[in-house]
Amino acid sequence: VWIGNIDDKIKVKEIETNSILLNGSVKVEKVVGFEKKEGFKGKALHLQYKKYESFKTIFKPELGPDKREVCIEGKLKNGENFIGRDFVEIVGKKENKKENGK
Repeated sequence: VWIGNIDDKIKVKEIETNSILLNGSVKVEKVVGFEKKEGFKGKALHLQYKKYESFKTIFKPELGPDKREVCIEGKLKNGENFIGRDFVEIVGKKENKKENGK
C-alpha cells in the first residue's frame, strides 16, 4: 500500500505509522519507507500488510481480475485522524483442473 497526496499542507511524514489500520483491523506488517511513486505528488509512504489477514477483511474476494474498495485510517502526529479509500485490484490465476485425471 502507498499513502500519499493527503493534502497540500500535510506531508506523509506527519503520519503516525503505528496507528494505521487497513479496513479497521489489520495493522501494518512493515513500513518500507518514503518513496517516489508514479501518480503521487512528492514522496509516498510505502507499507506492507500480511496478505491473509488483509484478505479476511475483504468481502468475498475472488481471483482476478476483481476490484474491491479498501479503507486506510490512522492518526497524524498532531493527533488528527485521517481516512482514505481506494480500490485495489485482486490479481491471480485461477487454478486449471487437470482434464481426465491427467
